[in-house]
Amino acid sequence: MKSNQIFIPPYRADVAIVYKPDWKEWMSKNEVFVQLDGIFVARQFRAPNEIDYAPAPPAYFLANAEIGTNLPVAKQKMFISLRVANMFDEAYRDYMNRFRYFTDEPGRNIMLRIKIPINEHI
Repeated sequence: MKSNQIFIPPYRADVAIVYKPDWKEWMSKNEVFVQLDGIFVARQFRAPNEIDYAPAPPAYFLANAEIGTNLPVAKQKMFISLRVANMFDEAYRDYMNRFRYFTDEPGRNIMLRIKIPINEHI
């Protein structure tokens, strides 16, 4: 049964696997981790094409990776991580983005994150 409404989110599955090595005392204090995750978004088939401006974009899968740790810097804890989103530079259009009629979503994104808690000391 089809719906008369457009802009309903399609089915989506997020899956992640995190590895936290149990190394020496230094590593266990600093919480090193490696994460691989994926996002699968199905094609939106519940919205009729005759109401929307263009047919729904096809399904897509995005692979991401991240590595991070807590580091002590001058008696201050600091969290640092490096994340690569859309590792394989997949060209896709998100059904919920109204720019999908004109252009693809951004490609590969590399992020270096540094978080310094203000009131947490070692």
